[in-house]
Amino acid sequence: MTVNDLSHHEELVVYGTGWCPDVRRSRALLDAARIPYVYVDVDEDQAATKLIRRLQQGNAAFPPWSGPTAASW
Repeated sequence: MTVNDLSHHEELVVYGTGWCPDVRRSRALLDAARIPYVYVDVDEDQAATKLIRRLQQGNAAFPPWSGPTAASW
């Protein structure tokens, strides 16, 4: 899935890279808890990279997440 597919997506979205240990741990935690999410690999999606840099004022720290608030889980 790419960031362009997410315009009306209401599921948790994890943006990351395959090489980031924090992303791998976050995804493993979500998987273990059976929390549904969509993963967007920013190494393969330039639009996602631009979105992350814009949201983080030029930085690209991972794993950024977006989606419903925790209260709605």
